[in-house]
Amino acid sequence: MKRIYLTIGVAAVALLFLGTVSPALAFHEGGVAHCDGCHTMHNSEGGVSIITGGTVGVAGDFLTKGSDPSSTCLNCHKGSGSYHVFNNAGGATNQTPGGDFEWLTKTFTYIVRGNPAARNGYNFGHNIVAADFGLVADTDITTTAPGGTFPAANLACSSCHDPHGKVTSRTGTVVNSGSYGDADPGGGQILGNYRLLADTGYNPGGGPVTFTASSPVAATMPNGTQERDNAHTDYGSGMSEWCANCHTAFINTSVGTHAHPAGNGDNLGGTISGNYNLYVATGNLTNTAPNAYLALVPFERGTADRTTLNPTSTAGPSSASNVMCLTCHRAHASAFPNSGRWDFTTELLVDSHPASTDGGIDGDDVLASYYGRTIATDFGPGQRSLCNKCHIQD
Repeated sequence: MKRIYLTIGVAAVALLFLGTVSPALAFHEGGVAHCDGCHTMHNSEGGVSIITGGTVGVAGDFLTKGSDPSSTCLNCHKGSGSYHVFNNAGGATNQTPGGDFEWLTKTFTYIVRGNPAARNGYNFGHNIVAADFGLVADTDITTTAPGGTFPAANLACSSCHDPHGKVTSRTGTVVNSGSYGDADPGGGQILGNYRLLADTGYNPGGGPVTFTASSPVAATMPNGTQERDNAHTDYGSGMSEWCANCHTAFINTSVGTHAHPAGNGDNLGGTISGNYNLYVATGNLTNTAPNAYLALVPFERGTADRTTLNPTSTAGPSSASNVMCLTCHRAHASAFPNSGRWDFTTELLVDSHPASTDGGIDGDDVLASYYGRTIATDFGPGQRSLCNKCHIQD
């Protein structure tokens, strides 16, 4: 009889346990993943190194499964589709909000007024060092972060993302991802930072930069959805301030000391937000605010409450919205110089490079450069710079 009671008791505990456990989540779950997902104690399995091309018993930096931090990240985040940031297949690139590091590997050549010209991938984004995947530091343009002191030789995925998901600007136990607009559950529990972005006090690689601005408020689509006007990251606030942890000189709310204001205090106001909401394309000002959102020119809605953000919204900005670094740039890389969301160097966007006649074109590079949009068809052959989405000077 006692044995029967014991069996029933164990079953009851098991049912209680099953009833309180959350469904299986993603690898990071908003914070640190299981340690051996990224680290190896001995770098040996079946007498063979688990690091491609590695030596048994010799792990990477910090006992990582890659020879450096970024290579460790790319072991999982390479390829096409959801959550992948480096296609490394040579053809079409991923079209997720941050952009694809694949662009760093490309060189485009063409003729300008009879003279040969070239665009090299090292100018297309953040040159992370991932030796296992052939990604190297930028030595041609800058040795430190523009506007800051962070050394280019140390740039890694973990320079921006905290792989352990530590949250220092809020108090509580991280129980899930903070990337999708959910509210903190309360009861001493919190959600992680947006996309595991590093928080205040973070010191990447023990270098000269210690973060003073907390991670931004934003909400994105689940499952790494390809970016579209009705499926995108909806930004709330704090993006420029966070970028300025490394790009210190590029954040200033005083117009005149910075080429373009960006940040929480730089509200668009009625005129600029009105322009954005009217603008469809060069010569076409027939848009309305509920349908005005253009994923190629995002903005911050000016809120610290992520539960009010909607990644499927096509609504344009209000006067309280603001411009940010990612209004014009992509966080990882793009097809254009300076990680631009569009080609800053041409009057007409149909003249952008990469173009179909360029040397170095591979697969759908041209279509992927504008995230599936054909400029002449979607905007018109006379479309000028997308700066005009806010300023209407075309």
